[in-house]
Amino acid sequence: MKELAERIRSSGRILLSTHKDPDGDGIGALLALGMALGHAGHEVHAILPDPCPERFRFLDRDGILRQLPEGAKNIAHAIDERTAPGIDLALIVDTHQWGLLGRLGEMLRAEQIPTQFLDHHPVDGGGREDVSGDPDASSTGELVYRLLHSYLDLPIDEKIGLCLYTAVAYDTHSFRYVRNSPSPHLIAAEMLTRGVDAAHVYRHIFASNPVGKMRILGRILREIHIEEDGRLAWAEVPLDWIREGEVSIDDLRDAVNYLLEVEHVEVALLLKEVEGGEIRISLRSKGRIAIHEIAQRLGGGGHPFAAGATMYGALPAVRASVLSLLTPLVRATEAIHCCHDGRPVR
Repeated sequence: MKELAERIRSSGRILLSTHKDPDGDGIGALLALGMALGHAGHEVHAILPDPCPERFRFLDRDGILRQLPEGAKNIAHAIDERTAPGIDLALIVDTHQWGLLGRLGEMLRAEQIPTQFLDHHPVDGGGREDVSGDPDASSTGELVYRLLHSYLDLPIDEKIGLCLYTAVAYDTHSFRYVRNSPSPHLIAAEMLTRGVDAAHVYRHIFASNPVGKMRILGRILREIHIEEDGRLAWAEVPLDWIREGEVSIDDLRDAVNYLLEVEHVEVALLLKEVEGGEIRISLRSKGRIAIHEIAQRLGGGGHPFAAGATMYGALPAVRASVLSLLTPLVRATEAIHCCHDGRPVR
């Protein structure tokens, strides 16, 4: 983080971005960093590989987010067709995987633009020189807070605080998944002292669900499959459900969490079918069974207890492939239930 801060200080023109299908952590972290660096005198260009989901647009009060233009041939074109400013540093937040940057990543590599990643997802095979972060952090928002507060010594106003609070709240699912770390709560409390309205954030990111999403959730819960002595739950969302509900994949990003909330379930799996034969795989664990290695074997990644991947093919075939890896993992873990007085019973 210290080395990253030095690189940022020495960079006049900075390009900021995050992964495809951006989420609340990526958007919040990017905007907080972008505003803080802009106030510090850096020329900041915030370019997204995909559109910003509607529910996170309230964070971009100053309109600094731009989507990578469809016909952009290079970074200069993506920033401004009339000029070609050189980029001193590209800083990518909430991922360290080049493949999750799409065409933007291809441009950065082709033009050999110096690129650093700031991420809280574990790096396969150990550390990388181009990746800064901490896999024990609750969110990339928490990392950006550390970077601004402890390493760059930049002020955090209410606008920046709103983005940081949203990033942390989103990736902890409203502070339910913090694994007993005080850091997310302390950061949230500090942002509240800066004028952030927690109820306003909650309404935007957790309580503004389209009707179509709620109907799909009902169908998911109706069709839920419970296996392995109640420890494994899985469900599917066929493409026709998504079309009928007129929802986006972002709307269903948290749907897997509802499966995990079933009593005795240790691991949850949700498969979502999208256009082009693509299947989005979401894996969640209550904390006893690490599932990120399964996601890695499927070509994805994530955290030990929250991970995902993308595969292509028919939904039944993909489901069979995932369950063939997941089921033995669940079987190898001793079941724990709770009796009426709350004591664990194996």
